Amino acid sequence: MPKTFSVPNHPELDDHLSMLFGRLKTLLYEKTYCCESDLFLADLSSCSARTLQRRLKKLKDIGVITIETQKDGMEWDRRIYLNLELTSEK
Repeated sequence: MPKTFSVPNHPELDDHLSMLFGRLKTLLYEKTYCCESDLFLADLSSCSARTLQRRLKKLKDIGVITIETQKDGMEWDRRIYLNLELTSEK
């Protein structure tokens, strides 16, 4: 049976953070990570890029996601992973 990912029950997850987590979850359909830009995710979340960055930082700080960045030539590549230990269900 495939695993599903639920929104973790965490006291610091407000509605906006839960919705962002859900959007990230839907973008993982074909990959194990999300590599969308801040502008794309902000547009999807109907907020500014700066607000999105604060929300991603909050999700990272409470341990719900992991963000990895690496330089690829002149470009930076960012990958956002869900913390599967907190979000996996059988």
